[in-house]
Amino acid sequence: MTTATDETIPEVVLELRATGVSTLTIAGDEPQPLDANSVDEARTAGITFVLEQAAARDRPVRFDAHDPDGQWQLLAHPDGQITEYHPDPQSDSDRGASPRTTEVSDSTPTAPSDDAAHTDEMRPAYDSTYVMQRIVPVTRIPKATRGWRALLGLSPSKRELKERADRAAACQTFGRPITVVVADPRGGSGKTTTSILLAGAFGNARGGGVLVLENHELRGTMHLRVDSQGKDRTIRDLLGAQQYSGTKGEFIRIGDLSAYVRHQISGQFDVIVSETKRDRALTSQEFESVHDLGCRFYEVVIVDTANDESAENWRAAVKRADALVVPIKWRNDYSLPAVEMLEELQSSSDPRLEDLVRRTVVVASHNQGDLDVRCRQHLMPYFVQRTRAVIEIAPDSHIAEGNVIRHDQLTPRTRRMAERLAAEVARSVEAALRGEVR
Repeated sequence: MTTATDETIPEVVLELRATGVSTLTIAGDEPQPLDANSVDEARTAGITFVLEQAAARDRPVRFDAHDPDGQWQLLAHPDGQITEYHPDPQSDSDRGASPRTTEVSDSTPTAPSDDAAHTDEMRPAYDSTYVMQRIVPVTRIPKATRGWRALLGLSPSKRELKERADRAAACQTFGRPITVVVADPRGGSGKTTTSILLAGAFGNARGGGVLVLENHELRGTMHLRVDSQGKDRTIRDLLGAQQYSGTKGEFIRIGDLSAYVRHQISGQFDVIVSETKRDRALTSQEFESVHDLGCRFYEVVIVDTANDESAENWRAAVKRADALVVPIKWRNDYSLPAVEMLEELQSSSDPRLEDLVRRTVVVASHNQGDLDVRCRQHLMPYFVQRTRAVIEIAPDSHIAEGNVIRHDQLTPRTRRMAERLAAEVARSVEAALRGEVR
C-alpha cells in the first residue's frame, strides 16, 4: 500500500489507450475502468480525479500517466496545477536556478572618451528605417497543443512535430497552380475516394483554393460521394457556357464559376463532376479548356481520372500532371493494372513521364476484410523502390457507407493519413519544381 511519504511508488496510475479503453489504479488496487471514448476524454477524467484527491488531502498527489505519446511522472497540486514530478530536490533547485547576474559597481562613472564621442556622432539617427533594419525578431519556442505536454507547457512531441511539418508542406506556396492526377486503370481501386481525401487534406491545410475536376468519359461516381449543395450542373454545362459566351475563360469571374462547382464545407474544396447522361467522352481540347479555367482560380487542381488510358482526356490530364497519385488495393487483380500503367509511363521516350513515375505517391486502401497479406508482402518492395512513397489507409466506416464523404466525419487516423498523403504530394511537386529527381 502506498503511503503519503513513499516517494518511489505513485499513488495513482492512469493507463490511457488510443481506443479510449483506459483504466485508473489507486494505491496499487485493482484497475478501475474510465468511462471515456478517447484518450482526451480519459485524460480529462483522470486529471479531475487526481485534482480532487489533492484538494481533499490538501497536499500534492503523485501520479503516473501512460498514454500513446509516452510515460509521465506527475504531481497534482491542491491549487489545481499539474507539474512534472522530480524525485531529486537538487535537480529541482538546479532547474529553477536564477541566471547568473553581474554586480553593478557603486563607483562614480567616468566621462566618455573622445573616441566614444566620435562614435556617437557617427551613429545614425533612430528613425524608423534604422530601427527596422536592426530589429531582432522574437523567436518563440513552439509549445505542444495537446496531451500532457500541452498541459505542462512543454515542447511538442516528435509525433506532433511531424504532423506540423506535414501541414506546413501541404500549405506551402508553389509559385503557380499545380495539377495532381489520380490515376489507375482498374475500376474500383479508390480513385474517387482518394481524390476526395486528398482535396480535403489540402483544403483544410490551405484554407481553400482547391478544386477536384472529375475527368471521366461518362458516369463517374464523384456526384455520389460529394455534397451537391443543391446543384446538378456538370462539366458539360460549364463547357456549354464557355462555348456560348465565345470565350475560353479569360472574362469569366470566380463568381461565375461558382454556379458550376459544388463546395464541400468540411474539406474546404470545390468539385466539378462529370456528365452522367451523355455518351461522348471529353476531347483533349475540352479537358484543357476546363483545366485552364480551374488553374485561373485555384492553387491546387486534383484530377480524378477514369479507367481508359487511351482516352484523349486521360492522356491530356497526365500531360499536365505535376504529381501522380496511384490508388491500389492489396490484391493482385487491383495492383497489377497499376504496375502495368506505371511501367508503360516509365518506358516512354518522354523523360518527364519517367520523372513523374519516380515521384509517384501510391495509396493503398481496402475495405474491412479485403486484404491479401501475401500480395502486400510481394508488391510493397516493388512500389517502395520505384515510387516516392507508399501510404496505407485503414478501413473507415464512414467511407464504407458509400454515400457522401465528409472530411470531419472521418476517423482521426484517416484524416491523419490524408494529411500525410497531401504532404508527400506537395513534396513531390516541390522536388519537380526544383528540378530534383528522387
